[in-house]
Amino acid sequence: MSKYFIFLFLFSCQHLFSQTILVKDQYDQEPIAGASVQNQDSSLVIKTNSKGMVDISRFSEKDVLLFKHLIYKRLEIPKNELLTKKIVELAPKTFQLDEVVFSVNTFEERKANQAQQIHIFSSKTMQFANPQTTADMLEQSGTTFVQRSQMGGGSPVLRGFEANRVLLVIDGVRMNNAIYRSGHLQNVITIDPNILDRTELVMGSGAVRYGSDALGGVLSFYTRNPEFATQKTEIFGNAMLRYSSANQEFTGSATYNLGFKKWAFLGNASYSSFGDLRAGNVRNDLNSGFWERKFYVKREDGKDVVVKNENPNLQTPVGFHQFNFLQKISYQPNPNNRFSLNLQYNRTSEVPRYDRLVQTVPNGTPSFSQWYYGEQDRFLGSLRLEVNDLSEFYDHGAITLSYQYITESRHSRRFGRSNLGSRFEQLHVMGVNIDLNKELAPNHKLNYGLETYYNKVGSRAYSLNINTLEQTSLDTRYPDGGSEYQSFAAYLNYQYFFKKWIFSSGIRYNYVSLWAIFKDKTFFPFLEDRFEQHNTAFNGNMSLIWNPNPTTRIAWIGSSGFRAPNIDDVGKVFDSQVGNVLIPNPNLRPERTYSTEITLQKSLQRFHFEVNIFYTHLSNLAVRRPTTLKGADSIIYNGMMNKVFTFVNADRAYITGGQFVAEWQANRFLRFRNILTYTYGRVLNPTLPLDHIPPLFGQFSVFFNHRKLRTEWYSRYHARKKLADYSNTGEDRLEDATPVGMPEWITLNMRGSYQIHPKLKLQFALENWLDVHYRAFSSGISGAGRSATLSVLGNF
Repeated sequence: MSKYFIFLFLFSCQHLFSQTILVKDQYDQEPIAGASVQNQDSSLVIKTNSKGMVDISRFSEKDVLLFKHLIYKRLEIPKNELLTKKIVELAPKTFQLDEVVFSVNTFEERKANQAQQIHIFSSKTMQFANPQTTADMLEQSGTTFVQRSQMGGGSPVLRGFEANRVLLVIDGVRMNNAIYRSGHLQNVITIDPNILDRTELVMGSGAVRYGSDALGGVLSFYTRNPEFATQKTEIFGNAMLRYSSANQEFTGSATYNLGFKKWAFLGNASYSSFGDLRAGNVRNDLNSGFWERKFYVKREDGKDVVVKNENPNLQTPVGFHQFNFLQKISYQPNPNNRFSLNLQYNRTSEVPRYDRLVQTVPNGTPSFSQWYYGEQDRFLGSLRLEVNDLSEFYDHGAITLSYQYITESRHSRRFGRSNLGSRFEQLHVMGVNIDLNKELAPNHKLNYGLETYYNKVGSRAYSLNINTLEQTSLDTRYPDGGSEYQSFAAYLNYQYFFKKWIFSSGIRYNYVSLWAIFKDKTFFPFLEDRFEQHNTAFNGNMSLIWNPNPTTRIAWIGSSGFRAPNIDDVGKVFDSQVGNVLIPNPNLRPERTYSTEITLQKSLQRFHFEVNIFYTHLSNLAVRRPTTLKGADSIIYNGMMNKVFTFVNADRAYITGGQFVAEWQANRFLRFRNILTYTYGRVLNPTLPLDHIPPLFGQFSVFFNHRKLRTEWYSRYHARKKLADYSNTGEDRLEDATPVGMPEWITLNMRGSYQIHPKLKLQFALENWLDVHYRAFSSGISGAGRSATLSVLGNF
């Protein structure tokens, strides 16, 4: 019995004299991970763990401790006060001007030291937004226009550039590959938003750091990293369940973290199922009678049958499902070295191509009975070594080896016919990135590195008679003899800090080559047996930042960019639209851009605004134009007569516009924010509208936070896109426009969260309250009608 009392006494003393402190958010009471605690001379700095806990026993009893975090206000507290209350509450910053970014130079940099316009979405911001897909996350931020051809997609548009003119990067590895197309690209939905730690949207040319494709900007996604144990072994995790009514979405996600002193493991698995999407019921005079789903096709007794859709607002079929898996392993043998293994896998089921399924021929019958993307696999494996060593050549270094395996396919069958055409693509992508930085002197900094990627593309196809199951040959989407695409680059960026000024300049050399072979020319007797290209480019930028006072920032940058043609540009034959066929142009040259922009930021005590204005001049812009083949402007392709188009380099074009962001913190509970984006583009000689240019769009939000409750009441708005501003040879989908073009619209929405328990949170949303029927410019599917969402998040 005495041993029991001794144990109880010692256990009580341990808790009585423990110097472990909990750091949490002042409003929602959630733990704050990664907050730093330091003494007055910064000789000792300790960070909170994932549970917001930190042991302060190493600090002197007389120390005054400073608590800091990028998105929270600083707080100083004497250590002797902490020993009694054990809890520290930090207040979120009204405006965050000293955030860090990783996408500009690979390593942690202050956002204020970069001249580019950058939007950062933290894990907390993305979790609160609670998006179904990563495309939804970008759209609901108000910063990015997103086009959709079907529900299983989302193509971001940055400064009038889209698809393979916008670079996607995941954990420092390029996602853009040899068959990223120029029309509308839906690959962003293969990134699981539930495991993202942060997203950085870098607007404008990113060619010096990333090379080809980064014309409109760079979307850098960072998944969560494993966390090491601070003292003993730690295991923790979270799980989420979500349901949304408009498309009967159900999502489940679970994450674990196992941390040791030198090893750490993080894993995640998620599953999402989406049904058919119900659009809004309330139309205005401008879109009345448009975009109704009046029919769908069924197969009965071996025949295609047109069935009346009893609910014209139910867009069917559009449903699909996704599975995501992630596993990360980190090993840190000492404070200066870390090895990280990153494994990611996404499988997306068959996705119906809704915009094709609603098309009809002149007599009113459907064009297609089936048109869908087949199951798509995306695998990424990368090994990364990070070194922090103050050597002669670098202070920080990172080497990333990566391998990606991607499969995708397209399947279509015309109405009343029995042959289902199937085209399959398979890619192997290997890459090496070496990134280094060096502080040459207190005010001089250098970033430099090397990059190389290799793409191997395989393409096959066949036609299947769905009645007899007989297979026959079919033309492939890309050269059937195989194709390869490879790049090599070296870059250098220099920064100089002088009083209130920051000067930066960078240069990059790029070499890109490709080749492809057509073996079976049964379907393409007009094509060469083989073609190849070799392209080089030098890109540079120069910027200047002036910080006249702590609340004002003015930044200017001038830059050049380029996009080398890929296999999709020069080696593809396909029907881009009903009645049109696109043929290769092996003589296509790289597109080039020359851009300038200026950004003004001003922060007062409760008010912050940011204005950005940009101008981009384009040369050799690849655009679709009618052409002839052996003197004929039309050929028979896929059993029907098609007009012949090809990509050509237009003489010149330009894009200009800007973005305005304003925020006002009325009081500790209430905040207002408005984001407005305008873009205008024209092709010159002759002057014609440039495609992919969205109309004026934006988002106005009212945030109300009180203790455990957090809400956002917001409206999304989209101005009219006039017919005169449509491009009739590009991807603007003129056939889906109304007589006035794409009508303006506005939706009213609300989302929120309530912290029921420190380990349990409830999230909810009501989108499109007024049940408005709307459609984003150039999209082939309408947005969701009134929709309710309910989510439960738990931590352990």
